[in-house]
Amino acid sequence: MNCLKLKGKRISLGVTRSGAGAVIGKNENTYAYKERGDTAITLDEAGKLAIDWKMSFEEFNDIFFDGILPFGK
Repeated sequence: MNCLKLKGKRISLGVTRSGAGAVIGKNENTYAYKERGDTAITLDEAGKLAIDWKMSFEEFNDIFFDGILPFGK
């Protein structure tokens, strides 16, 4: 996971850590641990953020999978 890109996306949308935590059903501190990479983010949580933040597949792949998922090939 690219922590800096995740944080950048959240900030660009004007979403607080508390707001991002609410999307995944966690509190602000738990989300902050996940955003910093201290705790793993689950696929379910990544999916919830992607849907709520209207990420493209390419952006989702880039942020959560470091661009390694194959698509369109």
